[in-house]
Amino acid sequence: MATVVNNAETEGPATVMVILGLQYCSQKKICKLDPAKVVKCSDRLRSLLRAGHSTSKDLERLRGNLEFAAWVEPFSRPLLSFISREISRNLPRRRVLLPYFTQLAMRIWLLLLQCNRVLQYAYILNTLPPEQRRIFVDAASP
Repeated sequence: MATVVNNAETEGPATVMVILGLQYCSQKKICKLDPAKVVKCSDRLRSLLRAGHSTSKDLERLRGNLEFAAWVEPFSRPLLSFISREISRNLPRRRVLLPYFTQLAMRIWLLLLQCNRVLQYAYILNTLPPEQRRIFVDAASP
């Protein structure tokens, strides 16, 4: 089955596509968060930081957004644990005061979102070149 394209609305081949909030550029071979997604996550983080407290359900919603953003920013994934530990699935409307380290993790996420770094296709497709130097590991060592 052929793909139907409206020629009046489509100019030339697409080089940048946004799929589920991720922006793919086929010319530069990079992926980053869509600016609208960055604004959405940043606004949610700022409002929670300003309030200093939240409901468990709102924290769960924030964690879902940040887990998605962590696909492009994988090295920030450990920061999600500070948000996850405050979530109570049994009491979704429970008011949670945000501890210091949770607020710190949220501020770091805010900085990372403002940078909106990119990921190379080679990293996404796991086709990075192998390390030329051989690395030996002694399995018996502690």
